Amino acid sequence: NFSPRIGFAYRITGDGRTVFRGSYGVFYHLHTAQMWNALARGPFVATESSPPNTITAGVPAWQLPDLFPRNLALGPTATIGGIDPDYQNPMMQQWNATLERQQFGVVFRATYLAMKSHGLQIFRNLNQPEPSTIPFTPSRRPWPALGVTNYRENLGNAYYNGLLLVAERQLSNGLLFQFGHTWSRNLTDAHFEIDDGGRLQDIRNRRADWAEYGTNRRHRFTGTLQYQIPSAQGIPRWLRWGMQDWKLASAFVFQTGQWFHPTIAGIDPANVGVTGSRPDRLRSGKLDNPTLDRWFDLDAFAPPPSGRFGNSGIHILEGPGTKLWNAGIFRSFPVTEQWRLRLEATFTNVTNTPNFGQPATNLANPAVAGRITSTQF
Repeated sequence: NFSPRIGFAYRITGDGRTVFRGSYGVFYHLHTAQMWNALARGPFVATESSPPNTITAGVPAWQLPDLFPRNLALGPTATIGGIDPDYQNPMMQQWNATLERQQFGVVFRATYLAMKSHGLQIFRNLNQPEPSTIPFTPSRRPWPALGVTNYRENLGNAYYNGLLLVAERQLSNGLLFQFGHTWSRNLTDAHFEIDDGGRLQDIRNRRADWAEYGTNRRHRFTGTLQYQIPSAQGIPRWLRWGMQDWKLASAFVFQTGQWFHPTIAGIDPANVGVTGSRPDRLRSGKLDNPTLDRWFDLDAFAPPPSGRFGNSGIHILEGPGTKLWNAGIFRSFPVTEQWRLRLEATFTNVTNTPNFGQPATNLANPAVAGRITSTQF
């Protein structure tokens, strides 16, 4: 795998306080043993299910040494999993451009960051029949003698674009801080982090799964700060000793929510032998004032008609965001040359703000669909 890297820096102003930087690199994803274990037994791995053994006139239907006799007529129960013999490590191209300026003792930085990924793993059921109004039967599969045939291929892509704004101050006069904001999009058709890769709803329409990656946060604000309280003058010495050298620390994360999409369990509108489908999307589905009991508009979605998949996209709605602010105060007192006593008080979630989890998305259960009953942590 050829992995070139290049970078540059250019000083724009003569005072050395304004710099423009950029870089480009090629990287490759390394899979875990979960991916490659399947290859240890050949390019295909097969499993077969047998019906319960029965005894007729004292004779078992199947027994050693012939565990799978031909007269059992098991039907299309064999499931095969395979890997493209020409499978390659997924490739990622990354590039960025940064404009940096130091002013008033603070470094201001604006960065454009992009990553384009090719050949991500996609899991396809090659034995998925064409959508049809005809109810599913195994005979409609391309290979009726087989069941699900999952095949790993280098078909997935992803494209990340982000703007990073940072203000940073090194420790000076007892104060240091770093504040940042990230505004990003991460589009992909491979929506799983595990080595199994993305699983397509319709193997003949990858475009239907091209959407925001579920865990990407569109906006993310972060900050850390530390401040040492200066020594007070004009007060008694004992009081000044008790007040000096205390340090205040704070950190916060404010970010928008993760993405989700409604589903309908227990139906197979396309009649392809897989239950569970995305619905038809009639309108946005987003509510102007969502509540914990109704986070999205359930009436904006409907079961698709027989003969096709639902037209709703994946990860089309945004869940609750995160607001977390922690703070602390501490001081170290010298006891001896080698020993110090540290007093510290820390406060987690200072504002006591609850951070709620994702809503229930199964429209087949309208009693709980759209409701939020959990927290993020």
